[in-house]
Amino acid sequence: MAAHLRFDAKTGMVEARTAYGEHIKELLQLNDDTVVQYRLGTLTTVRLYSIEIDQLGRQLKALAGQLPECVNDFETPSCFI
Repeated sequence: MAAHLRFDAKTGMVEARTAYGEHIKELLQLNDDTVVQYRLGTLTTVRLYSIEIDQLGRQLKALAGQLPECVNDFETPSCFI
């Protein structure tokens, strides 16, 4: 299918690369306004969650660096005092 259609993440639209791709694009109404807006909304959501995941990962690393070395050492009772 990639030989016939191409997705543009900036516009949310599917572009035909061949005559067959044009036929499929029209037949399936791949660039209907509602579908394009849904794609753009989904892409925005993915970008926002990616940023949030990166921020949480940095926070987790910072917090992990503050934990004492013995946190995973259940054999040493002094770690829990």
